Amino acid sequence: MNVLRLLPLSALAVAGLLVVMAEPAQAFCFCPECLTGPYDSFQPIAGSMKPAIEPGACVIILSRASVEQGDAIVFYHPLQADIAYVKRLIGLPGDTVELRGGRVILNGSEVPQTAAASYLQRLVPEGPQSAWPFCPGSKAEAATCEIARWTETLPSGASWEVLDAMSGGPSDDFGPVTVPEGTVFVLGDHRDNSLDSRFAQEAGGLGFVPVAKIIGPVVEITNP
Repeated sequence: MNVLRLLPLSALAVAGLLVVMAEPAQAFCFCPECLTGPYDSFQPIAGSMKPAIEPGACVIILSRASVEQGDAIVFYHPLQADIAYVKRLIGLPGDTVELRGGRVILNGSEVPQTAAASYLQRLVPEGPQSAWPFCPGSKAEAATCEIARWTETLPSGASWEVLDAMSGGPSDDFGPVTVPEGTVFVLGDHRDNSLDSRFAQEAGGLGFVPVAKIIGPVVEITNP
C-alpha cells in the first residue's frame, strides 16, 4: 500500500485560518470533532469532486495524517497559502501518470474503470455561491442531464467514482509525466470540470502539489 507521510503544518495552517477566494474550499462548516481532536472542516464551493463531494458539503479531514494513493485530500494551493482545495491523490513522487481517452495510466498500467449508473445533474444553482453546475450541451434551466459515471479501482483495492461529461474532452489526453520528488499529482473526480495537476499553474491549474501543502485526507463527507 502506497502511503505518504506528511510534514508539520505552519501555525496558520493548524489554526485553519483560510481566506475565501475564487475556488474550491472555505473553512468553518459545523464539525464537533474539530473541537476535541486533530480535525479540520472545509466547505467546497465548486463541483470538481462530484459525485463524492457536492458543492456546499461539509468535508472533515484528519489533519496531518498519512495519505494514501486514491484518497481525497485537502491541501493549500502551491502558490497561494490562503486557498484550500480538495482533489483525488493519483500520483506519488516518482510515479508516471498519463491519461488517454479519459482513462488514467499509472506507471504504465491502465487504472481499470467499470461502468456505473449515470449521474443525473439538475441544472439549478448549487453550493454556497449559487454556481451553475457543469453539463455539456444546451439545456433549459431546471432540466436534468445525464453524465457518464465510472468506478476507478487501484491495484490496492481503493476505488471511487468519476464523471465523464465529454467523450474526447480537451483534458482527456495528458502526459506522460513523472511526479517530481516532494510533490504529488491530483485529479478532480469530475474529470471534465476540474483544473488540477493536468493544468499548469500559469494556466489556472495546480500543477504538481508540494507534499508540504497537504493538510490531510478526507475522513467524512456530509453532502447537502
